[in-house]
Amino acid sequence: MVIHLSKIFRSERMALCHIYIPTEAGYSIVSALGEHEIVQFRDLNENKHNISGPKYLNEVKLCEKTEGILYYLNMEVTRNKIKVKKYYDDPPAPSQRQIIDLMTPGTADFDLLRKLFNEVKEVSYNIEPLKYTLQLHLEYQAILKTACSLLYTSNVITIQNTESGQDLNLQIIGGVIAKQKWNTFERTMWRICHGNYVLQVSDIPSNDNDNLRRLFVVLVHGELLKNTILKLSEGFSVVLYDIPESKLKCSELYMKNKSYIADLKKVIATTKEHFTRVLQLAASNLKRWLIEAKKMKAIYHTLNKFEVDASESFLVAECWIPLSNMEILNELLVNESKNLGGEIKPIIFRLHYKEPPPTYFRLNKFTIGFQNIINAYGIANYKELNPMPYTVVTFPFLFAVMFGDLGHGILLTLFAVFAISWEKYFISKNIENEIWNLLFGGRYIILLMGIASIYTGIIYNEVFALSLNIFGSSWIVSDDIVSSSKTEPFVELDPGNGFTKKPYPVGMDPVWKMAHNQIDFYNSFKMKISVIFGVLQMTFGIWLFFLNSLFFKDYLSIYTEFIPQVLFFTFLFGYLAFLIIIKWFTYGSEHGSGRSSACAPSIIICFIDMILMTSSNKLPDECDEHIYSFQNIFERAVVILAFICVPWMLIIKPIILIKRKKKEEKEEEELKKKNLDDNKGHKVRFEDEKSKKEDHIIDCPPADKKKSNEVLEKEDAGSMEWIHHEEEAGVGEILIHQCIHTIEFVLGSISYTASYLRLWALSLAHAQLSDVLWEMIFKQFGLGMAAKFGVFGSIILLLTFYFWALITVCVLCIMEGLSAFLHALRLHWMEFQSKFYKGQGYPFVPFSFKEFMDEIKKGEEVDNVD
Repeated sequence: MVIHLSKIFRSERMALCHIYIPTEAGYSIVSALGEHEIVQFRDLNENKHNISGPKYLNEVKLCEKTEGILYYLNMEVTRNKIKVKKYYDDPPAPSQRQIIDLMTPGTADFDLLRKLFNEVKEVSYNIEPLKYTLQLHLEYQAILKTACSLLYTSNVITIQNTESGQDLNLQIIGGVIAKQKWNTFERTMWRICHGNYVLQVSDIPSNDNDNLRRLFVVLVHGELLKNTILKLSEGFSVVLYDIPESKLKCSELYMKNKSYIADLKKVIATTKEHFTRVLQLAASNLKRWLIEAKKMKAIYHTLNKFEVDASESFLVAECWIPLSNMEILNELLVNESKNLGGEIKPIIFRLHYKEPPPTYFRLNKFTIGFQNIINAYGIANYKELNPMPYTVVTFPFLFAVMFGDLGHGILLTLFAVFAISWEKYFISKNIENEIWNLLFGGRYIILLMGIASIYTGIIYNEVFALSLNIFGSSWIVSDDIVSSSKTEPFVELDPGNGFTKKPYPVGMDPVWKMAHNQIDFYNSFKMKISVIFGVLQMTFGIWLFFLNSLFFKDYLSIYTEFIPQVLFFTFLFGYLAFLIIIKWFTYGSEHGSGRSSACAPSIIICFIDMILMTSSNKLPDECDEHIYSFQNIFERAVVILAFICVPWMLIIKPIILIKRKKKEEKEEEELKKKNLDDNKGHKVRFEDEKSKKEDHIIDCPPADKKKSNEVLEKEDAGSMEWIHHEEEAGVGEILIHQCIHTIEFVLGSISYTASYLRLWALSLAHAQLSDVLWEMIFKQFGLGMAAKFGVFGSIILLLTFYFWALITVCVLCIMEGLSAFLHALRLHWMEFQSKFYKGQGYPFVPFSFKEFMDEIKKGEEVDNVD
């Protein structure tokens, strides 16, 4: 996608339009607009109350009913584990003819859906009783089998007791009980019968752990015990089954039940086979039907936002549209009218607007990640400067200042290159892991962060806590120093005779990695560049505020806010950055005794002395008192001018706004007084003229494109009136707002400048942690074990390397990378964007079918097994 550069710095120009659409063409035109994604419709019926409801209420209900049918079929398809192929097509919304077919049974595609639904519902309704009946007969079969064995035992007992002259009158009872109730039931039965029974128990197999059941058959003596157990069973909700008292009848009933079960299984199998065929037929069309139904529903929901004219011949749609899409809209309306063959064609009217339009930027896969960072803070106001183009450069760079390591930067870059190279594959897979989607969505951000980290790693000369000596050190170790180093643990190198006066070509000299005072050196360097970068970025933000004010013709803000702000910030913190730079150039061994490194003053003390207009920076006698000539005079002038800027920011704008407000109130009173003197008819004419002036409508006929574009350009120049219509505010509110704004800027300048020291702090922490991991884990332990234990030590070294690599990736790259990312995010949101970016707009959300269609294709709507 080719994007014009001007369209990423400020949002696209928008037009508010009325489209008069013939009623019979409304459905087709809205369907076409949903496919092209070029307009955002506004609800013209939001505050209206219609007793009969929206015009297309019945159609929406029909769509919801169709969706309900599809969801029911989807539920059955999922429950029965029917395999469904992925659906990649994008079917258009059903035509109006198909909608009529949907309302009228016996027609084409949707009639198939209706038939499938009825058949699935009927089969599902019939198969459940069959399954329940089968379950009952299987339980009965198991009870009969157990009863037959018990009846055989009872016959033996009866024969033996008959020979002895006793009549036992044995009774048999069988049933099924919930497993969790069994123990209580059995104990109660034992106490009632005093243990005088014969019992057989078995569990019924079940996949439902919450519905486990147990069958039992009990043989007792006499009718009294039988009746007692029957009453007990009733209390425990036992399902009882009739059991014949003779073994012969029991066996006959067992065989008869077995035959019935076999027949029932055949019926269920046949029904299931037919049910599966019906579901497979439904599954093959399910996603297509669901997409069509959702498109249809979205169209009718949108049509319900339109007004209907008095004659009911036209639908009136109000919409926001980018001016660059006006030609597409005109062509689309003309083509749809031709296709429908209607005599009346749609008409577009352009409206004035006094409210801010939506914000719309044309983005591609590279810029969308950075724009999402900005949008997370707030959507840009209409035509407000977009921080995204600058963030593309500054965000990876500030991240890299904190993360700077050549090795770690290469790892980040390799991951980003891998994700970008295989992006089509990963997009097609629709991976649902949230963490992966965040990383993959920011692949281009990670790529730039990795490249920037490689650059800062070269500047810091750090590669996995080591340094590269490519060009040779610029420091010289003389023979005298070598001989003295045998007795002294540390030797100090004098820059006067130990330095070649030729700096290391790229980045830090590798000798600093071996220096005892390396942390002091790196601290000083990183702390100072952090302040310089912060001052530069915030100054740039203030100048962007100037560009915003200039664009919106807000000259009052330029004179009363921008000028004092830029002067205040430059005089104080710009001067602080100047002191840092001039100190680098004016102090060193090559500048003589008065400008030696020992004479270098503390920048912090110099800055505090400047603010307090004192002198507490005590230097040796041989040192120059000032960094440059006329320093005291210049600093006092700078501080006085900076302090003058504070009341400038605080007072002047409220005074002008209050005077302007009083003038407007006076003019309004005079206008009201004049209107009271006029007659009623004149007053009515005046109001009509005022209304026409405010709500002027411009016709944009699609036929003459050149003329249409000229009208649009002219109208767009005057469509920014809403910017100057500020909200009504009292005098007190104006004063409080300006007071808060001034305090926030003055105190924020101090705190935000200090906030940039996080660049130094995180960079130091990252370097130190990397150094600790290398020294402690790999060098001392791994290499030490390898040198001590030979072959076995080499194995330990290999394992140590894997552990060190794992910690490097997980801790230094992922955890430290996330920390640096969040700190860079904070610096952009608060320190940079607060200078010029309001972020109180709302996004342009065109009417589109894409969102829910993607959800369906991902399987969020139709969830089944591939």
